[in-house]
Amino acid sequence: MNLLDKLATVRRIARAVREDDYLSLILAPAEKIPPVPGAGYVYLIVNPEYPHKVKCGRSNDPARRCRDYLQAVDAYPWELAYSWRVSDMEAAEAEAHRALAPWNYGPPRRNGKPTETFRTNADHARPIVEAAIAKYFAG
Repeated sequence: MNLLDKLATVRRIARAVREDDYLSLILAPAEKIPPVPGAGYVYLIVNPEYPHKVKCGRSNDPARRCRDYLQAVDAYPWELAYSWRVSDMEAAEAEAHRALAPWNYGPPRRNGKPTETFRTNADHARPIVEAAIAKYFAG
């Protein structure tokens, strides 16, 4: 990261703090993630129409993925509940899914893998996921 990039990052952080917009810091666009292979986010999204259903996934841009999920799967709005920046999103997501397995929502998908949807709510799932992926937390 060169000096101009660092300055832009400092200005973005200062603006977010000044505007009390901490969510923009958490959901930084994908291009703000350092180019580390496999780095990204693990997230939990929820749908207000289904209060006891949470989806756990991975993405370089959780907010965009949430919008994509809305267009691809359901007519109801899915909302980003939590996201964590991780150094290896594929491995972290697998750990999160293993930890949430007791609440898995349904039969395996056609490829034999379990679904990414769980019978719980985001507030219950959050500490479970955080504990499972802690070793992957990125700065």
